[in-house]
Amino acid sequence: ALIGSDPRTDLSGITAYGPSNGKKDDGVLIIAGRFDKQKLETYMKANDTYKSETYKGTTVHSWSDKGCHGRRSHMRKGKDGADKPAAGKTVQCAIAADGNTIVLSASAALIDTALDVISGNSPSLAAQNASKLSLDSGANTLLTGAGDISQLTDGKDVAELTKLMASASITIKEEGAYVAGNLAVTASSEENARNMNDAIRGLAAMAQLAPDADAKGKEILKNLSVNMEGTKVTASIRVATKVLTDAMEEKMKKADADDDEEEGEDDDSDDSEPAQTN
Repeated sequence: ALIGSDPRTDLSGITAYGPSNGKKDDGVLIIAGRFDKQKLETYMKANDTYKSETYKGTTVHSWSDKGCHGRRSHMRKGKDGADKPAAGKTVQCAIAADGNTIVLSASAALIDTALDVISGNSPSLAAQNASKLSLDSGANTLLTGAGDISQLTDGKDVAELTKLMASASITIKEEGAYVAGNLAVTASSEENARNMNDAIRGLAAMAQLAPDADAKGKEILKNLSVNMEGTKVTASIRVATKVLTDAMEEKMKKADADDDEEEGEDDDSDDSEPAQTN
């Protein structure tokens, strides 16, 4: 492979997170797995805008996302007539000392913080927020995430959200021949919790009653369980893996058929040229 790994077999986990300031570019992506460090670095260095620096012994690579690997298509002419890289967003990347962890971000400061946590020089999220946020990272977990909504501060929409809820978490895991999903929301008050509880139940009921709802979708929704305890609302669902994969395959086939139909309509419109008169 181009970067020396096959995501189907070499990828063991992906973690995405961001601080509570609401800034669009302040996010971090951490990829764990088996990688060919030399190939990865060669690929990054092929970018026309590549630069590097060192943070506590770890090389932090950076480049502009407008730079193009090994090509000049994203170059522009400067005032002096020389080729210069087109302006673009800077991407920061580091391969942690263990060789099995890649850290990506647009922020150099967040890269440094992530490397400190990975190396054990700074406390992890679990150590800092054990009482607030709970992440289920068991062997059969496919996806887990949590957010401290109460700490978000940026924007009118965020302010409205923090009035409704304090935190939220989601987990999707395998349980034998089943896939189980769990969404837990801690509301800011019991009244808001009751409203959320009623809204989730109502949306599920409406989806089942919809005239265009497919049979597999209705079967999946029958397994939805919604519960409320104090200010906490939990929505859980457990579905046979085969039922879920069959439903996904049907959706994909329908999407492909719709795409083919649209392409056919485009071809027909291209073929019909207006008559010419002399």
